[in-house]
Amino acid sequence: MNFYTNIYIRGNEVLLRGYEAGEKIQVAVPYKPYLFVPSQEQDTKYRTLKGSPVSKLGFESISSAREYMRKYKDVENFPYYGSTNFAYTFINDRYKGEIKYDASKISVVTIDIEVSSEGGFPNIEQADKSVTAITISKNGHMVVLGLFEYEPEKPNVTYVHCRNEKDLLEQFIKIWRSKQFNPDIITGWNVEFFDMPYIINRVRRVLGDHSVKRLSPWDTMSTREFELNGKTIVHEQPVGITVLDYLGLYRKFSFSQQESYKLDHIAFIELGERKLDYVALGYETLDEFYKKDFRNYINYNIRDVELVDRLDAKLKLMEQVFALAYDGKVNYIDTLTTV
Repeated sequence: MNFYTNIYIRGNEVLLRGYEAGEKIQVAVPYKPYLFVPSQEQDTKYRTLKGSPVSKLGFESISSAREYMRKYKDVENFPYYGSTNFAYTFINDRYKGEIKYDASKISVVTIDIEVSSEGGFPNIEQADKSVTAITISKNGHMVVLGLFEYEPEKPNVTYVHCRNEKDLLEQFIKIWRSKQFNPDIITGWNVEFFDMPYIINRVRRVLGDHSVKRLSPWDTMSTREFELNGKTIVHEQPVGITVLDYLGLYRKFSFSQQESYKLDHIAFIELGERKLDYVALGYETLDEFYKKDFRNYINYNIRDVELVDRLDAKLKLMEQVFALAYDGKVNYIDTLTTV
């Protein structure tokens, strides 16, 4: 059973991550793309959607194909046809027919971070406040990183007591890249707009750009640009890993209108469960909660991850993404957009 989990074009190569014969693969594949141009021959193998005869024009590299497109883009009466998104043509060429996949092999990792709120909320772009805790979960097993002593209350939780924030971030990257986690997909609640950009910016601020690149299995970062509420948003992301915000999946695939899309509300609607309420425990702020009740502060962090995992166990939105992506032969992220 052979299938991809992420396809990315870098230079003249296709960076492919996926599974072959049940084993994870990561290979850079030189790719020779092709387009189609009008043909004078009527008896051709290929035709346009309107039935006009065309012939296949192959290229030695992705860069030469792109140079051809630039050269003839605005030339009158010199059309070319075919997909110019070579990631898609690569998928179609490599994976003929129906793609059969094993969802249990795909490494879906849920994360949630806590950040110091002393003196106010953090600035995501500046990443001006320290990361105080991180929970990372896969297949029901959680690893939690924090700065003080904590005794896990559940058998599926492993706690890593870190010396300081620098150590916490370094340990997180080590765990992230480990064989146990090695994510194909990162998810969480609002992870695309808070957790991931904050981690990336904070790692850069504390550890440097080299450490940011280690979040990618290819040691490469990319940017994704999209429109949101009339504004252009640019997010930096690790190449080879897809960030699928569970909040975004819920908005797209749940087919329900909610008065609030906060995790606490959605978890109550779908599961009858709530986030851990630090106000009910007697604390006015998250900062006070952190300083006075570290045990429950970590439980608060764990709880958020548990709720996202339980939501997907019930709603199975990840399975919908897989089905759509492999049916359309596109990357996972493309199931959330108009391709």
